Amino acid sequence: MTWETAVDVNRLALFGEFIGFAAAVIATLTVFRRPPWPDLSAAGMEALRKLKWASR
Repeated sequence: MTWETAVDVNRLALFGEFIGFAAAVIATLTVFRRPPWPDLSAAGMEALRKLKWASR
């Protein structure tokens, strides 16, 4: 008689994959909402110009 764990490893691995997928979706949505790169649109450049002018 041998001892076996009562945990289904496949179910545990699938749960880990779902957690990783959810983390990737949340990170992607966060980057789309507020990207870490600067705003290079005309409005963004104007706001940057005003900010530099106000700091003088």
